Order: sequence, then C-alpha cells, then structure tokens
Amino acid sequence: MCSTLLRRTVAVYIAAISSLNCHSSLQLQVSTLEFAKRVWLNTRLKSRICPPQRQNPLTPDLNSSSNSAKPLYAKRLTRYIADDTTMNIKTRHALDLRLVSTRQGWIALTVTTIALLLLPQVLPAYSYLAALWMIYALVAVGLNILVGMTGQISLGHAGFFAVGAYVVASLTALSVPFLLTLIAAIVVCALLGYLVGIPALKLEGPYLAIATSGFGLAVQQLLGGTPFFGGHSGLIVEKPVIFGIAFTRDRDYYYVVLIVAALFVFMAFNLARSHIGRSFLAVRDAELAAQTGGVNLKATKTLAFAISAAYAGVAGGLFAPLLGIVTPDGFGLLKSIEFLSMIVVGGIGTVAGGVLGAGLVVLLQDQLAQAGNLAALLYGAVVMFVLILEPLGLYGRWMKIKLYWKGWPL
Repeated sequence: MCSTLLRRTVAVYIAAISSLNCHSSLQLQVSTLEFAKRVWLNTRLKSRICPPQRQNPLTPDLNSSSNSAKPLYAKRLTRYIADDTTMNIKTRHALDLRLVSTRQGWIALTVTTIALLLLPQVLPAYSYLAALWMIYALVAVGLNILVGMTGQISLGHAGFFAVGAYVVASLTALSVPFLLTLIAAIVVCALLGYLVGIPALKLEGPYLAIATSGFGLAVQQLLGGTPFFGGHSGLIVEKPVIFGIAFTRDRDYYYVVLIVAALFVFMAFNLARSHIGRSFLAVRDAELAAQTGGVNLKATKTLAFAISAAYAGVAGGLFAPLLGIVTPDGFGLLKSIEFLSMIVVGGIGTVAGGVLGAGLVVLLQDQLAQAGNLAALLYGAVVMFVLILEPLGLYGRWMKIKLYWKGWPL
C-alpha cells in the first residue's frame, strides 16, 4: 500500500513539473504539489503507525482515532493531513471564494498592511514615490484586465490617464469636492473606454495597438490645443480637502491614494474570480470557443475596455493633485509604453503582477533620474534583463519559488 502511494506521489510530482508555461499552470502546479505532499505525508504516517506486519491483539490499535494510546506525533500528523485548509487544497466552493485561506496568507497580508501604513512615517522622504507607486499600480492592474485577462492590447492608456487627471483638475478649479471629481473621472473614462472598444472589436494584435495609440495621441493634441484646459501650459491642481481635512503634504495624501488603490485592487481580485472575469479569460484563450459557450464577444470586449479605462481614470484623478500641475506633454505615447512595460515585467494576467511591475518601474525611474540621456537606455536594458531572467515576470518568479517550497521535500 505504501509503495503504491509513493508511486502515485512521484507520478503527480512529475506531472506538475512537466508544464511551466503560464501563470495559470503555475497555480495548478502549486495545488497539485500540495496534493502530492499530502499523499507523501499520508504514506509516511501509514508507514510509521501501520507497519506491514500482523497486528498483535494485545497491541493498541493506532488506527483508531478514539484510542488514547495513539502517539502524539501521529495525532498531529493525522490532524495536519485531515485539514483541507492547511495546504490550501480547495475541496469546497466556500474555500474557493476566499481571497486568503491559509494562516501564512493572513500573516503576509497583515505584515504588508502594517508596512504600507508605516511607510510614510518611517521613510517620509519616500512618501511621494510610494503614492506614485500606488497610482501606477492602479493603471497597471486596469491594463492587465484588458491585456492579460482579455487579450486586447492597448497603447492608448496614457489618454485615459490624461482624461482622468484633467477632469479632476478642471472640476477642482470650479470648487467641486474632490470625491465627486474622482467619481466624475471614473465615469467619463469608462464611457470613453466603451466608445473606444466599439470600433476596436474587429481589430486585434498590432492593428489594435495602432488604433489605441491613435486615441492616446488624439487626446494629447486635443488637450494641448484647447484653451479651457490651459493649452500646453497645463492646469494647476491644489491638494484635496476631504471632509474638512486638507491633505497638503505628500505624507498625508499618500493615505488617500492607499485607500483608493486598496479598494480597486480588491475589486480586481474579485473580478478575476467572477463570471465576468472567466468570460474575459475565455475570450482571451479562444474567441470561437467562448462564443460557443454563450459569451457575448461584443459586450465582453467593450466591458473590458470600459473597466480598464475606469482604472486609468481614477489613477489619473489621483495623479493630478500629487503632481500639482498637469500638462499634455506628460501623457504621450511613451507613457503608454511605460504602462505596458509594468505589466510585462510584473506578470501579464495577474493582479499582483501589475502591482509589482509598477513598483519596479517607479524604483527604476527614481534611480535613473540622474543618468541623463542614458536613462532610457538603462531602463530598457533592465527591463530586457528581467524578461530574459524570468519571462513570466516578477510574479512568475514568486510562483516558481512557491512551487518549489510547496513541493519540498519531494
């Protein structure tokens, strides 16, 4: 019996290692190795407490859960194997609905939350960079919904980012409350994203990239040529006042950005697990199969554009008060390429990959600011090095590390 279980364990382990193609397969391998590890532990348990020999009637039955003579290590190991949540194996639908289902996950979430809350207090000089990271993470997460989950490439997200910034800047000048301006930026960008998605339904690949980049360039030229938006001189944006509290310092404004970013990242995680997120994945993997399964391609693609643009819009609305001034020159094609590089470096198709990629890009920009004309060259070299080292991005590397430890000691 033990040898049979061991052979099954080895077979499952080989099957898990044999495919390292994408993030979804890595997730499957982690769960598979958790199952293999459970089988291995069960084998160890049976070999210790159930040796292949005839049971002496006078010897206590170690297999009986009600026997008090059962060794302590056997009780603990049995409890460890019987617990479905110990090794993150989803055996019930209720477990699949949980974003965090393990003790290690809750510990990591708690430590991360405390670190983000204490960051501006411990390192006040980096408050601006931390807020910028959260803003870029919003854009990257939204772009990942469109590119990574739906398979629709976009080089026009700088245009949505600019629209969100200018909506907040214009309404703030009219003494509109900041939260209302932020909601207006989300609505306007979502409508624009829906309208851009309609003509892009029959385009894909480089043709779709060219069409979306044209939208971004058109927005930049329109903002620069309209006196209401300040022309090429731009608009001055004051720090927001929310419920009578003025967030004049970057350290204080960081918490506003953090709360909004956490809310939208949480919604992105839920979206990925919903039926809408599964429709996005179906369209990305095979449009014909998705149509056969009842997915409306037109509604799904336009909805993906609208949601992704809304994320860029709220990020732009948060970016305007942080920078203090918005000009059309800061929202060109290079900004769209920068957003796209965030999700490529972080990990396409994952929410966490967008956050990690945005953090790396912000860090690189800060460190290469003194390089002058070599900054772009060094930036491209670092991005290429990361992709050569890990084609699946930073999150892909983390999943491989997690896969290794989940399979240990197999």
